[in-house]
Amino acid sequence: MQSVIKNANNSIQRTLTAPLIFALQGKYMTEYLHVVIESPDSKGPLFLYGDFSERDLRRKFLRNYQLGKSVMKDSQVVDLSKITSVKIIKTSVTLDAALEQLQKDSNERIDRLNRESSSLAIVSPGRGWKQEHITECGEEVTDKYISEPPGQGTWLTSLSTILGNPWVLSIGGGLVLLVLGAIVKKWFGL
Repeated sequence: MQSVIKNANNSIQRTLTAPLIFALQGKYMTEYLHVVIESPDSKGPLFLYGDFSERDLRRKFLRNYQLGKSVMKDSQVVDLSKITSVKIIKTSVTLDAALEQLQKDSNERIDRLNRESSSLAIVSPGRGWKQEHITECGEEVTDKYISEPPGQGTWLTSLSTILGNPWVLSIGGGLVLLVLGAIVKKWFGL
């Protein structure tokens, strides 16, 4: 009897801790971020990334965007320094679930219009069949993450540019030598 109770307790503990472990690992997200861009090379919007956490967005897109680097999309090189438009969309469900709901809503709207119209029939697949349609599913949060054009660099690249300036190096080097001279003078009591 005690072994049955012990097994039941272990089963309950595993059942309760599994969701907690998944949540800590980021398996259950409450927000999903999706990136859609436009560039001279693409004919219209191009879905770049989807179902990202904020951390993934920063690591895999924003850093490359700030540095103006290229990324791969379906074995195609996308030069982020040449993009003309970026949309970051936040949804509360995954890309597939959001597009599925958009398809359903779009088909219902088309069916309703066809029922209510006496002379015109709309034949259309509706919206939600392309990943780029995610822009219609959630909230656009681009301004929260992007405020500059691509290739402007991060704060670290800006700092290295300033420190690499010959004037800064000359003046900074002179100040370092002055401080070292004062330390040597004090150390040896000169």
